[in-house]
Amino acid sequence: MKISILGTGAMGSLFAAALAADPSNDVLCITYSSEHSDCINEKGITIHEKDGSMTHIDNIRAVTDTSDERPADLVIVLVKSYSTDQAVKTHSEIFGPDTTVLTLQNGYGNHVPLLEFADESQILLGTTAHGMNIRNTGEIIHAGSGITTIGTLKPDSIPAQKRLNETKNLLEKAGFRTSISTDVLDAIFRKLFVNTSINALCALNDKPNKYIVKDPDMNRQSRRLVDEAVRTVNLLGRSYDPDIIIADAHHVAELTGDNICSMLADVRRHRPTEIRAINGAIVSMAEKAGFDAPLNRAIVSEVENRFPY
Repeated sequence: MKISILGTGAMGSLFAAALAADPSNDVLCITYSSEHSDCINEKGITIHEKDGSMTHIDNIRAVTDTSDERPADLVIVLVKSYSTDQAVKTHSEIFGPDTTVLTLQNGYGNHVPLLEFADESQILLGTTAHGMNIRNTGEIIHAGSGITTIGTLKPDSIPAQKRLNETKNLLEKAGFRTSISTDVLDAIFRKLFVNTSINALCALNDKPNKYIVKDPDMNRQSRRLVDEAVRTVNLLGRSYDPDIIIADAHHVAELTGDNICSMLADVRRHRPTEIRAINGAIVSMAEKAGFDAPLNRAIVSEVENRFPY
């Protein structure tokens, strides 16, 4: 299968390496910098596991320019949420009428820019609970494993279901525990709640995930942010219990205790954050419903003012 990984950061590198381990897959990594693509082409991708073991995959090709590329059978979108629109336009050659497109990005609404190049029946949405950090260019640390959940925007479409099942089988063959959700937005919202609980607070305090539970002030702020987020999403017709969602989010923070969340990783590298696709998405949902989300609005402002990259 011809597979393009659009965005080969820590998570993209994990999926690229795992899929390329099967020689029947032709995996293309699309990177932002020529330094990154040159490193992958020369040295491949190395994954360092928590137990000290290491996996190295070198049969991977990487490019920054896709103008000479053919459409892929599968595109996995893992660029930062704020880069989605520009990335799909810049690399439109990899999308064709038969291409399946899977977004596993953080935040809410990442599928919208994809609709310019793919029909709803071609687009799969998903979340993944793997924890990843970058060690060096071409080297990543696999900080934690979890389930990958995927679903389709068109659950009643037979072609969409076929794409969904084929993608699940492909990911499972590559070693990813994968489940299919009949309500993929539920999975997106639940991941959004976890990110709302952890990312901004850990970035602002320069702390790994476990401090969301350990630090009393961060714990209190996290609870208030998630409570507001749940009540906002419920305005859209959902019926989540804030107490259960908060408990689940803090359980994730404990399980991934030593992990450096993606927003803190971005801040440490002086890169833009995904705050507008996480807490900012809660603010946008509230506005559309005619309400306000003042706590999430405030933390969006604080992150953007403190880290104006």
